[in-house]
Amino acid sequence: MIPRWLPVCVITALWLGSLYVTRLNLNQTTDIVFLQVGQGDAILIRSRGSALLVDTGPAQGDYSAGERLIAPQLRRLGVGYLDAVILTHPDLDHTGGLEGLRRRIPVDRVFTAPQFVDDLPECEVISGNIRVGEWTLTTYANQSATNDNAGGVVIRAEANGQSVLLTADLSIAGERLLPREIVANANIIKAGHHGSRGSTGDEFLDLSNPQWVVFSCGRGNGYGHPDEVALERVERFGAKIARTDRDGPVRFILENGRLIRRTM
Repeated sequence: MIPRWLPVCVITALWLGSLYVTRLNLNQTTDIVFLQVGQGDAILIRSRGSALLVDTGPAQGDYSAGERLIAPQLRRLGVGYLDAVILTHPDLDHTGGLEGLRRRIPVDRVFTAPQFVDDLPECEVISGNIRVGEWTLTTYANQSATNDNAGGVVIRAEANGQSVLLTADLSIAGERLLPREIVANANIIKAGHHGSRGSTGDEFLDLSNPQWVVFSCGRGNGYGHPDEVALERVERFGAKIARTDRDGPVRFILENGRLIRRTM
């Protein structure tokens, strides 16, 4: 019997990038950018002309963060085409911007965890490790979770010995169930659930041992994110804090074997 903690699927590998994609995305930079999308998530991972987006921000009525916020930021970064989008779970602050984004930026394929394909029928099931230029993405999702947040796709992205951990809306209880090899020793982590009090716990911080913690949230949001208790945990641990509500897009570029924070 295959343990449920294994990555979503370990059968095949998805290789992103082609001659066509390279012509569209001429920037060969290896970086990760936590885009400013208000109260939601959208993270760009790119390298050697290939580009992947994790989540697409919110939408409400005629408003789409994908069209109004994400597409302009991608264009500013020189991204005119996305090889793939990963939707971590069905919540609208993670998936709502997809349709609007597609009106502005071509998207080749869209992936999610197996348990969400009925809710997100436009998606393929994510399988294996994903290669984006120098980045190797290892995905994990708890398929026995009882709610969408707990079952969201967690991604560990590694390049040249540097690593970034993206935890979607995972709670402290969900963090404790993550495989050690997914969590341990990550240079940068995205705070779970936009910096809610019930995410990014002390045990998780101790194991991941990040230098930076990024909070993706909207200015003046009604949820009170990032919560003061979550911020205090990170400050007490000693990691540096970056926030999309305060700082705008948060970018880290791979330079000389290190992930260095840079402005857009």
